[in-house]
Amino acid sequence: MDTIKQETLLGIDLSYAYTQISYQTEEMEQPQAFAEQEERALIPNLLFYGKESKKWYSGYEARQKRDEEQGNFFEDFDRKLKKEEKIMVEDTLYSYRQLFVKMLALHMKKLKISFQDARIVITSGNPEILFDELENIKQLIKEKHCIIHRISHFTAFMAFVLHQEECSGTKGIGLLEYNKEGMAYHYLGRTPAGDMLQIQTIPLEERLELEQGESKDERFSKMLEKLFYQYKTPVVYLTGSEFDGEWMNETLKVVCRNRRAFMGQNLFTKGAFCFALEEGRKRNPKLLANGLCLYNIGTAITVNGQPRFAPVVEGGCDWYGQKGAVQFMLENEQKMEIIYQNLRTKEIEREVMVLHGMPKRPPMTTRVEVEAQYTSSKEGYLKIKDLGFGELFPTSHQIWVKKIVLKE
Repeated sequence: MDTIKQETLLGIDLSYAYTQISYQTEEMEQPQAFAEQEERALIPNLLFYGKESKKWYSGYEARQKRDEEQGNFFEDFDRKLKKEEKIMVEDTLYSYRQLFVKMLALHMKKLKISFQDARIVITSGNPEILFDELENIKQLIKEKHCIIHRISHFTAFMAFVLHQEECSGTKGIGLLEYNKEGMAYHYLGRTPAGDMLQIQTIPLEERLELEQGESKDERFSKMLEKLFYQYKTPVVYLTGSEFDGEWMNETLKVVCRNRRAFMGQNLFTKGAFCFALEEGRKRNPKLLANGLCLYNIGTAITVNGQPRFAPVVEGGCDWYGQKGAVQFMLENEQKMEIIYQNLRTKEIEREVMVLHGMPKRPPMTTRVEVEAQYTSSKEGYLKIKDLGFGELFPTSHQIWVKKIVLKE
């Protein structure tokens, strides 16, 4: 892969228990995975503050320092991130979320690289981990000019696939994910209209329970035979901790029959890196998947006498940080039309927003700024600001805000 000039690229996959990092600097020809210990690319999510050294430690180093001096040791973030309580460390109160972000920053500092102008993409299969405190990474790594993106595993999977030679020209790619949280099959293909990529997710727990067999391997292989008949693909990837071990003799025979199969635990980390690489070039395509934004949100404007849809914020992507703004002249000073464009069904919904208190002015003499932002995959807000029309019709400084709740 070619790197982007003047950028350090990082792809980070966060789970409750471990962190994985892939990175590339200008001096590197290829990205590489960071291993805190030899051949161990999984960094344990452990944090320790030493009372004698007055220092913070993370990962394997935190485990080692805990045995050498007294201090505060933090683990099991799967339970603790949901707690609202705060913990006193020396003279400072920390929430568990703040401690988790501090730990991630310490993980990153172990790379010993410059984060100036870095593009950092963080992905996770646990939505609770992708919280607003991640913005504090900039202060903790002492680099305010880096760019942080937060994406789902779906987006990371898409970005990974688009960079694999074995996937070139194929109509559909499969991903089998099996970990302690559950199992699912993700099928990446195109929408029926062929204009966008989409991921269909098929839960597998109930399918496995319906199969007959003496062993999990036998039941799993039978389930996959039916699954692959329904969702045919020449390439399939396997990832997840539950695929470790020697239980998959029959399962692997089914997986590898008439298709190419790849197994690994760093798919999402590499996908986050690939997303960082393409985001710098603005080449990441739109994607439809569970939990991603489904709508383009905008308004109707007139250009050269013709009505035109002006998107303010676009869908087909993760909602984190999706924000946009446009300026235009109002044709009717007292109201404006909001348009919601469903990317899956192509249906368009219209809504009129009344701008109570807008000053009365001659036609086409009121300029407004419309800002839209997603606050989740299904909700957001729309903000309209009166800009007036220069010195002739000064702004009233009024702002109208509308909450947006979107359908499935």
